[in-house]
Amino acid sequence: MDKRSKFMTDHSLGDKGKEAVLSFELSWVLRMAADDSYTNDKPLFLLYSKFMLFKLLGREFPDNARVVEVKVWKEWKNIDLIAEIVIECNGCNETHVVMVENKVYTEMSERQRNYYPTVLNKFCDFRNLTNCPKHMVLLSCVEENDKFNSLKDSCEGTGWEVMSIYDIILDLGIETESELFNEFWIYNWGRLDN
Repeated sequence: MDKRSKFMTDHSLGDKGKEAVLSFELSWVLRMAADDSYTNDKPLFLLYSKFMLFKLLGREFPDNARVVEVKVWKEWKNIDLIAEIVIECNGCNETHVVMVENKVYTEMSERQRNYYPTVLNKFCDFRNLTNCPKHMVLLSCVEENDKFNSLKDSCEGTGWEVMSIYDIILDLGIETESELFNEFWIYNWGRLDN
């Protein structure tokens, strides 16, 4: 069976809307990392989801922390995705805020790079989360090393963590129990050898 994704490969010129789909998929996966009732019979899906969440938090994986709650806002003040994540570590709850700007087609503009941290602070004020750790992630789907390195160089010293889409996908070479996850994250990004 051909395991290349057919999800984003219709006859359109390019892959229209991939950034929006990426935001929806990422929102869903992050929320599922905290949803024991949905993932109870999907241990591989839960593993992949937690890996993604902990990578965005800059934490080691596996991590002894338990994901308690994840709330996600898409396109809050034009930010692709903001997640409020509560994890329990050593009996104490920690709240983190992750801002993700995903880039499929373009590079991050100087305005986005410099202004979005201000928007993140406004979000934290709005949610009364001013003292929690904040994580700013530029998630790049750029596959050319020169372009990816250019993104990293342009964000150096700004507080943005630049990650490749491949950095957040656990590479076990096997599918999960979720066909939706498999289609978008594993087949679409070529994480299955056969």
